[in-house]
Amino acid sequence: MDVGVSLVDPTRVSTELTAVAVEAERLGFASLWTNESTAREAFVTLTGWGHATANARLGTGVCPIYNRPPLTAAMAAATLAESVGRGRVVFGIGAGHPVYITGEIGINHNGELGNALALIDAAADAGCDAVKFQKRTPRVCTPRDQWDIERDTP
Repeated sequence: MDVGVSLVDPTRVSTELTAVAVEAERLGFASLWTNESTAREAFVTLTGWGHATANARLGTGVCPIYNRPPLTAAMAAATLAESVGRGRVVFGIGAGHPVYITGEIGINHNGELGNALALIDAAADAGCDAVKFQKRTPRVCTPRDQWDIERDTP
């Protein structure tokens, strides 16, 4: 039975994870796995590991298809296999989790509830799952000479 290891650690930089991959292969792990849930692109990561190791199989576990068209994912896997040697790549795909879209409204509401509600409706119509507001206290964050200047915002 072959045993693999998943190397997903967002606290380590890529070169550190590559060193761990090399050590894992030296220790006898047959495959090295990563995913795209930690802000790293899996195929670039696996290409680095593939060039630093000799024989370990390299796997995406999992490459989500909701944010990468299938043809693009297949091309990435084929390019990885061409780069590190055919027979070393295990292409794991899956639905992953859906994208969550946050609309950044900021201070565009100008402190007016009606504006805020209209902006929430516009964000929902655009497909946002949530909105984010900010609040500023002008007397704290605006120079005194600008307190009474009208701003042309919604």
